[in-house]
Amino acid sequence: MSDQDENEQIVRNFLMGAAHTQAALRRRRVILFVDESMLTEHGYEPVFVAEGETGCYRQGRENHQQPWYFGHDFKVAKRLVDEANERLGVSPEEAHHIVMASMFPGYRP
Repeated sequence: MSDQDENEQIVRNFLMGAAHTQAALRRRRVILFVDESMLTEHGYEPVFVAEGETGCYRQGRENHQQPWYFGHDFKVAKRLVDEANERLGVSPEEAHHIVMASMFPGYRP
């Protein structure tokens, strides 16, 4: 399996679980976020950001599972994150506002 195929499978798996999570939360949207500082030796490690909450959630830590990595190319990682968020019904602009509000309480677009 190529890196791109593996990354796309990871996004598909995320979306299958995220659809249930989104339905359970009902009032909050959960998005993926990645920036250039999130490069690890294994690749870019995106995080989850919940609308209306401060901070973010790293994946896999509580269950001692390996987190997802979206390759070593930032443009590819960003594209995968944007595609995942759009499939969840969140535009890149909306995702930006959710991230800004998680970093700066009181932020208003």
